[in-house]
Amino acid sequence: MKRNKQFILASIIIFLATATCQTSGNPVFTPAASPTQPVTAFPLFTPKTPTASAGNKLQPPDQSPTPTVNAGNDLLTIFPSFALTDPNTVCVQHYLNALSCLDATGWHIYKDGTIPRRIVHCTDGRIYLVDDEIYQYQVEGEMLVGIGGWVDQGAIICGRGNDIWVSDYSEVMRFDGSTWTSYAVEDYFESGDGTPSMIHSLAVAAIGTGWVTTDNTIATFDGTQWEILTLPGNYHFKDSDARSQGLVIDPSGVVWITAYTESCCSDDQLLKFDGVEWSAFPGPDDNINGMQIVAVDNKNRIWAATTGNKIFSLNSDTTEWELRFDLEQFGLENEWELRFDVEQPGLGNEWELRFDTEQLGLGFGANRLHQMKFDGQGRLWVTTNYGLGIYDGVTWTIYHDYTANLYMNDISDLTILGDGPQLPGLKIKPFGSIRGKLVSETQTPFTDVLVAICIPDYTGLILCANQAENVNADGSFLISNVPAGTYRLQFKISNEWYVIESEEDGYFECTVKEGEEAQLGEITAP
Repeated sequence: MKRNKQFILASIIIFLATATCQTSGNPVFTPAASPTQPVTAFPLFTPKTPTASAGNKLQPPDQSPTPTVNAGNDLLTIFPSFALTDPNTVCVQHYLNALSCLDATGWHIYKDGTIPRRIVHCTDGRIYLVDDEIYQYQVEGEMLVGIGGWVDQGAIICGRGNDIWVSDYSEVMRFDGSTWTSYAVEDYFESGDGTPSMIHSLAVAAIGTGWVTTDNTIATFDGTQWEILTLPGNYHFKDSDARSQGLVIDPSGVVWITAYTESCCSDDQLLKFDGVEWSAFPGPDDNINGMQIVAVDNKNRIWAATTGNKIFSLNSDTTEWELRFDLEQFGLENEWELRFDVEQPGLGNEWELRFDTEQLGLGFGANRLHQMKFDGQGRLWVTTNYGLGIYDGVTWTIYHDYTANLYMNDISDLTILGDGPQLPGLKIKPFGSIRGKLVSETQTPFTDVLVAICIPDYTGLILCANQAENVNADGSFLISNVPAGTYRLQFKISNEWYVIESEEDGYFECTVKEGEEAQLGEITAP
């Protein structure tokens, strides 16, 4: 299978600076709250201590997927510190950095190169773990059987029997239990008009039929050959990050696909194919915001999340969209005060003063919702760039890294096994602090200098505190009552905002551990 450039970009390991601070080379876009400006426009300055160590890149293997099944390995041989024993576990992935899994015993964090890059759970009970190749996990004996194959940014989908399907942007591969077969986009999925194309979504029906969307075609596989379908209009299909978020097949075999009537970003529609004819439904958000994710619940209802951070369901009787949730409403002011005693020191005071309270409940910024899935109990799970939300039909439970044992708040992917686990209560971790000192020959003493903490996510969005802290005349500063998490710092010196730069030309980040003080040491000011 062809290797994607996206894998290399996504596989950069975050460089460690000290036990509490780290750097990241991610681009940063315009932050969302005052005192925020585009960080790329800020002057940069470098801390004297600590320095960052060299990093490594994960590289995909050079060989093609092996066509035969490999001998079994003990689970710990491939993933030395990973465990998966509860059939009702939920795991959330923080890109390639770590996994946070919730089972009957609570939350567990797996990291440091010992984690699967992807976990797949089939409706028939099969489980697959992805590393340099794809492994089938045998619960009894905790054995892994290597079946070859490879998946990085594409989709991996369960088929009927022993089938496994994999896609990237240039091909689809199918494993039938003994052999891999590759279907290149230029050979099987082109429209015939000479327009270059790539694979956007992959899905497999319960009867084993494969479905693929490209830029402007839909193709199906009947077990023997591919066929490009004739659509009721001139539709185009958007890139869904190759994770089939825009293509789903419900338990009755009906196919649902997000589409546009124009080549880009307008007139958003949901196509339905019932096996005989096509139907089209206008997008739920007045075509202002496109459908980002489509999912099916345990009552066979269709749900759609839009780029406007709203979640809708389709009424099968009226064929009208019903607004279920507006994620803009899940602000910290409401969720925080409803769930915790605001008289407790730090809650309802420090945290609410620092950040815009309407942006810190469940994600912040545009397109913050990453995954939306239902478990066997019918609960809705939502992953965002700032938190994990679960809706049980009555109430929401929202986890952050300061209320649960999550590796970080930014969550890229989600795997649900079985009915999912019982949800533990939220536990507020003791607040920490950040201490450091500005050092400069030309800025002594420091006057009217401010420092602010900012929350970044992996893709580059950033949200900074509304309220900055004063820096003392000798350059020292202390930011107290900081919830556990990872932050960037910005300094206002001579009425201009600056960010810290690491020696690797990345943005300096500091991780505050629960109840501990992050020591930044000396930071060279301009």
